[in-house]
Amino acid sequence: MVRFRALYGWLFLLSSVCFQLVGSAQHSDSLRITADSIQQKQPGPGVVIDSERISRRIDSVRRTQNRNDTALVNQLNKMEDYANVLSNMANKISRMVDTTEMLDALSNIEDQILLAKEGINSRWHEPNLRNMVATKVLLTEVLRHLESWQKNVSASNKDLVVMRQFLDSLRNDSALRVVPRDSALAQQYSSRIVDLLRRYKPMDSVVNIYMIEVGMIQGRIVRNLLDVKDQLAVIDVAVKSMRTHYFNRDAPPIWASKGKHTISNVISTSLGKAKLVLSYYLRSSTNATMLALLVFALLWLVIRVMKTKLQKAHKELVLTQFMPHVHRSAMLTALFVSLSVAQLLFGNVPMVFLQSLWILMWISITYLFWQDLNKEWQKVWIGFGLLFLWACLENLVLESSPFERWLMLLVNIGGMLLCIHMVRLYKKQNVQAPYFLFFSGLFMLQEGLAAIANVAGAYTFGRAMAVGGYFNLVIGFMFFHGITLVKELIVLSYEYYRRNDRLSSVVNLLVIKQRAEEFLPWVAWIGWFIVFAKNLNFYDVMIAVVKSFLTEERALGNIVFSFSSVVIFFITIWLSTVIAQFVAFLLGGNNSTVSNIQKTRFSSLILVSKLGIISLGLIIAFAASGIPLDKITIIIGALGVGIGFGLQNIVNNLVSGVILAFEKPIQIGDQVEVGGRLGKIKEIGIRSSKLATFEGAEVIIPNGDLISQQVVNWTLSNNHRRVEIIVGVKYGSNLLDAKTILEKVLLDNEKVDKHPMPLVLVHQFNNSSIDFRLLFWTDISLWVELKSEIMLGVDQAFRSAGIEIPFPQQDVYIKQMPDTLKA
Repeated sequence: MVRFRALYGWLFLLSSVCFQLVGSAQHSDSLRITADSIQQKQPGPGVVIDSERISRRIDSVRRTQNRNDTALVNQLNKMEDYANVLSNMANKISRMVDTTEMLDALSNIEDQILLAKEGINSRWHEPNLRNMVATKVLLTEVLRHLESWQKNVSASNKDLVVMRQFLDSLRNDSALRVVPRDSALAQQYSSRIVDLLRRYKPMDSVVNIYMIEVGMIQGRIVRNLLDVKDQLAVIDVAVKSMRTHYFNRDAPPIWASKGKHTISNVISTSLGKAKLVLSYYLRSSTNATMLALLVFALLWLVIRVMKTKLQKAHKELVLTQFMPHVHRSAMLTALFVSLSVAQLLFGNVPMVFLQSLWILMWISITYLFWQDLNKEWQKVWIGFGLLFLWACLENLVLESSPFERWLMLLVNIGGMLLCIHMVRLYKKQNVQAPYFLFFSGLFMLQEGLAAIANVAGAYTFGRAMAVGGYFNLVIGFMFFHGITLVKELIVLSYEYYRRNDRLSSVVNLLVIKQRAEEFLPWVAWIGWFIVFAKNLNFYDVMIAVVKSFLTEERALGNIVFSFSSVVIFFITIWLSTVIAQFVAFLLGGNNSTVSNIQKTRFSSLILVSKLGIISLGLIIAFAASGIPLDKITIIIGALGVGIGFGLQNIVNNLVSGVILAFEKPIQIGDQVEVGGRLGKIKEIGIRSSKLATFEGAEVIIPNGDLISQQVVNWTLSNNHRRVEIIVGVKYGSNLLDAKTILEKVLLDNEKVDKHPMPLVLVHQFNNSSIDFRLLFWTDISLWVELKSEIMLGVDQAFRSAGIEIPFPQQDVYIKQMPDTLKA
């Protein structure tokens, strides 16, 4: 037993030494060789070897070594993952908000808040409505900046909290404290730990500093947010109170007015605040500003390209006669149109920004229409332009002063005298402008009220009337002159694209011009009314009243609804119908007269588009109005019952319309015969179609009749028609000469198709003539006129050749005269 233990210890020591020498990469092979050598070794006398126990010991050593290797590999992988996360954290922190820049911006914001508070609770002037409105615009822009910063800072703070948690978990990871016993592995492990610590320590410091700074910034932003919201609430209450007493006296009479500050101080303060509001608004509306500049650049480029092409085509006379203002300056035309559109792209627009746009529009329209005015009208327009500039400056002044009130009274009187002179010129020169008298009368009314209110002490009301009078007059004239520019742009597009058959077959620019003449005045009136409401400071009140009326919930039995949902439903249906008609119009599906109807390959697309747009609009209308789906199923069920009882014909026509769309037996512009009526298909609708007859009538034909009845389509596959003319000659005439003459008449006419060749056939021996049958092909739109030309040519040719065309005659022979007649 002693020998066995000695031998066993010796073998274990030998295997351990071999394991240490060979290394972890080859430990399994080494153990296998050692075991084989032990089994092959011959024992000495009296020695007994337990091979199974040695094998179990070798397996235990192998499992221990595998566990150590696996733990080391896991540690190294974890340290590599930690290093990658730290690198990503460094990149993320570099993209976070710049705290220094944010602190400077916050300081500027706080200065602006103090300036805005000065307009609310000023120590040196009484607050007025205009000052309150300007302050509200400024605070609204400040609030937008603060909310944006709060969102960014909150996101950064959340990221920093996640980083802090990760760093804490990394520091407390106990697995990283286990060091391998092997010296080589321990050296590799220590190098990885040193690299990880080199990344960890600066990142830990940076995250701590950022968390402190971001927390301070977030606190300041929240404080300023609450302050701004409180000030906006105060402004809303004050503005509501001022509008309630809008017509009351808020200042002493003009002869007793006193000012606390000089006019220069008032103007400098007002202009500084206006500049501040404008700068804030432009910075917050960068996207809309870039979009407006892009629209201007593209429109200018398009107008220049079209003008250049027409000039190269020697159409200078067309440019000067039909589009003189666009031809005068492409840049100013594009500027005026783009500025008119730009007012719709900007939201919550301050008056200083709007007035800047209006001044640019006035300069553009003055240059474009200057040559259309005689010297007297030029003086009047320049006079109103100068008074308009005064109104823009007056609208920015935030405090009243005696000088300002006396100047405003003089401007009121001068403007009314100038308007009286302008009306006399209008009547004397018989100017055609139906909107002229309306704007002039409104201007006189506003300026008269402004003068009376200013003298009596109703300063706020008088100032709004004075400024609004000039704005309404000049902007109204500019809007309605802008209609002329839009019409000229449409004519320019028509002249540019008139030779483009592909475009002209899709878009009828002349019809667009006619439609534009109908709806553009309405657009101008709506735009002018919005300006009018803003000038009198009741636009917000009007919007609030309308919004409250529409959103208030009402009950009708068990049904709860609001007028907004009803309005949304019907507006969506109406818009889908308008869009469907507009798409049909663009695809050539709407022509006013039968002579203008042209065949289009888009007729089926028009019908499918109508069906799709109206169906989609109906679905959107139900969804937008908030009607539950169970109510829709009830409506569908009711429609099913209605179809079963009395709507079979309507459904039949609807289904027939779908069949017409896909089968295409007829298309818009086809010349067809239906029920004995001949005409052209003007429109293919969802339920019925329109047939425009050559007599000028429009026949409404249900789509079911077009499917079930026999329809003759003269232009289904081509536009050619065979024409037949019967011509008779006198008995005894030379038929060969007559046939030659008839063939020559047909071949000499260019409108007669030469393929297939026209035919002249002897038709029949009639009672008083020998009839020839003329058969020839021509375009279906020319056959009526061509038939008349051929008949005239045949008559003239026969007269020249001495061939007579007989008329029906009958000889009567009387065999016996009655006695009464003999007497």
